[in-house]
Amino acid sequence: MLLPVLAILGLCLPAHASDHDDGEYDGKGRNLNLTDFFAFREDNFEGGGGAATNMVFIMNSNPRSLPQQQYFFSTQAVYDFHVSRAGTNNDTEGTTNDNVVLRFQFGAPNGSNVQDATLTTIVDGTSTTASGTAPTTPIATAATPTITTLTIGSTDFSVYAGLRGDPFYFDVQSFFKWRANVAAGTNPLLSTLWTNGTNFAYGYNVNAIVVKFPIAFLQTAAAETVFDTWTTISVPQ
Repeated sequence: MLLPVLAILGLCLPAHASDHDDGEYDGKGRNLNLTDFFAFREDNFEGGGGAATNMVFIMNSNPRSLPQQQYFFSTQAVYDFHVSRAGTNNDTEGTTNDNVVLRFQFGAPNGSNVQDATLTTIVDGTSTTASGTAPTTPIATAATPTITTLTIGSTDFSVYAGLRGDPFYFDVQSFFKWRANVAAGTNPLLSTLWTNGTNFAYGYNVNAIVVKFPIAFLQTAAAETVFDTWTTISVPQ
């Protein structure tokens, strides 16, 4: 198992939501399977100290990745962070304007198990691709993550992509016991069914894409401070 990257509770207001594992089926492999999405201001990370002017997005995919095994991002898919300028935090249903998209695409792995990631931004319909690429961190060098700066216009994006420890925590055995009690007509406190606190995600890895960038990149005016965000993985037809 690898150490998580920025594994904290973040804000996610999805338009099309995934739970922790949105499933596999014929035609959709594990590396097209979304898990968790985190969005937070850099200074809200545990311990603080980051910049209040920066946003951090984390997209996790490829659930149940076994330890000590190398997994890759799909070379056919686009991994998208979506942003809608919500305008107000009173909208309980969320907005789906798709004003900004941060799109990541991955090349084939080389002999060192490194993939080159490209970043394209789509802002109000205008698409721009960063000139450089961000190499992924292979499992062999996971202890020293590769973080690359990609630039679009005057905006710098700090990018990490690679395997990390799954940050999700869930005692699935206790939950199933609680669900069985509810089905039987009782509704005990989940804490009364807590056994050994077994985390079903412990020991598994995920493919993580982490990107840090100025909040100003999302804005058309400084007064815009509320955003709805969600992620998708799709394969162009």
